[in-house]
Amino acid sequence: MNVVLGATGFIGARLYADLKRHESSVVGTCTPRHIAPSQGLIPYDLAGPDPAAIPVYDAPAWYYFCTQLGGIDFCKTHPQETTAANVSGVIRVLERVRAHPAIPVFLSTNMVFDGTKPDYREADPVHPVTEYGRQKVAVEQYLERNFERYLIVRLTKVYGGNRNDKTLFSTWFDAWLTGGYVRAALDSYIAPLYVDDVIAVLKRLVEKGVYGIVHVSGPVMASVSEFARLAASVLGAGAGRVEERPMDAFGFPEQRPRFNHLACDRLFDIMGGLSLTRPETVLAALRSQYAVSAQQASRG
Repeated sequence: MNVVLGATGFIGARLYADLKRHESSVVGTCTPRHIAPSQGLIPYDLAGPDPAAIPVYDAPAWYYFCTQLGGIDFCKTHPQETTAANVSGVIRVLERVRAHPAIPVFLSTNMVFDGTKPDYREADPVHPVTEYGRQKVAVEQYLERNFERYLIVRLTKVYGGNRNDKTLFSTWFDAWLTGGYVRAALDSYIAPLYVDDVIAVLKRLVEKGVYGIVHVSGPVMASVSEFARLAASVLGAGAGRVEERPMDAFGFPEQRPRFNHLACDRLFDIMGGLSLTRPETVLAALRSQYAVSAQQASRG
């Protein structure tokens, strides 16, 4: 049995759809404002007091926690609201299911580390410098204390390959095609991870019965500004449409780790011949979705 919590989110929706295509026993949850009865989703608010709506089973069941209220800055500016959902709400669900043969799969982040170096490994001590990271660590530590079988999958920045999906590259393309510029950090290093790879890895890990912590990072690490120049080149926008600045110049409410990269030795040991999608491949496919519109970027 598979239960996807957050089945209308960016990762959760794709995981739920994939499991529905290939598995006979799948249920998903959504926030009450995203009620989708035609998809068979269960309305449930993680910030609510009662997790009774979450189904439990006497047979082994995998619970995928794909939920997340707010990004880095929202967690900083709304710590009580986001903690209520991202920590307290998740733990309430875990309390409900742990008396049953449940195996939680929790999607975590590279931000459990302070980002002062690349290549963090699973055994490295956590040291979050963001509220977002601290909330993820709180759930990770609960799982480690209270479950014998669990899977924590730490991800780097996840992006998609569809126009208007509001992820890294499509956001940049949209800015250029409306005559705008993209501001990109010179001193922030990322390893973007394609969402389809996330789904494939999650399924393979579960199929193999892998437990503990596994790092999944994109195959290429570079500065945000380097990725922006690459994306501009693919679209034909030109490097002049990228404004390169140090991180301190952005004035974010929450500080960003400098290095957002994870070592994937354990993942590759488990998976053997796994090959992750390179950003160039997705950028080329994304550009084709814009077709004639891409000509505007070169004239902007």
